[in-house]
Amino acid sequence: MFVVRDVPAGAAATVEPLGTKYKFWFRDPDFGLMLFKEGRPGTGENWAERIACELADRIGMPHARYELATYETREGVVSTSLVERGARIVHGNELLASLTTDYTQGARYRNSNHTLRRVVAYLRAGSDSIGAPYGWEQTERIRSALDFFVGYLMFDAWIGNQDRHDENWGLLRTLEGNLYLSPSFDHGSSMARNISDEQRVERLTTKNMQRHISKFVETARSGLYTNPNENAGKSLLTLDAFEGAAAFSRDAATEWKERLLGVDRTTISDVISMVPSEWMSAQARDFTAELLCLNRERILRL
Repeated sequence: MFVVRDVPAGAAATVEPLGTKYKFWFRDPDFGLMLFKEGRPGTGENWAERIACELADRIGMPHARYELATYETREGVVSTSLVERGARIVHGNELLASLTTDYTQGARYRNSNHTLRRVVAYLRAGSDSIGAPYGWEQTERIRSALDFFVGYLMFDAWIGNQDRHDENWGLLRTLEGNLYLSPSFDHGSSMARNISDEQRVERLTTKNMQRHISKFVETARSGLYTNPNENAGKSLLTLDAFEGAAAFSRDAATEWKERLLGVDRTTISDVISMVPSEWMSAQARDFTAELLCLNRERILRL
């Protein structure tokens, strides 16, 4: 069973302004600087974040580490800081704005300037200066920052993460000026965490295939676009974003798929069963397991 941490009352030291959720930094005596982030009430953001963390471990994907937590009357997750003292994270919007003068910042969602091609071009151009995530294992086929980012996009397609906007990826810049791709973070907007249990049951059992979960999983969209145009329309589907990036790093994409192949339905169900019952309903468990299995199959068919 996943541990639920109790953040001491009054622990909030520094409120974190980035993002839309209530969050603050505090110092834990055992783990140092930590962030508490409240999940939106009535959604499954907290269990989605915790399950995503565990699934990322199963495929060896660099990621921020999250645990379920409570703070006073709030329910959320806690995570340790991604950056060491003196380092900072440089988010994607800042990086891409430095690459081109026509990159518009501030439109976190529906920012069509945030294109897959621009992100890939940035990581490829910096192949000699941007390191792979620091401290995470490299292999013969997964070595560069781009190789790892391809894995992030496969992970998005697997968990249905629709929040890969330009502030939800970035680089870590050390005090010495060295650059590394940041581990992936902020996966709470995944696994259809905000639909109701009634909707989950209906999508699992309906005979209307346009409403069925097998069709529903095909609709998840990333925060990446095809064209930098104000009339660009909808963002790329998560599966299309992975497939597009995979074309620039085929060996890495193959290995990420091989890692995913090793995570079967039993493993997925075992991970979900670790969420305490008061945090996740039986309907959400059934739906989430099926969503993850269907998305796994779709990725492996590519």
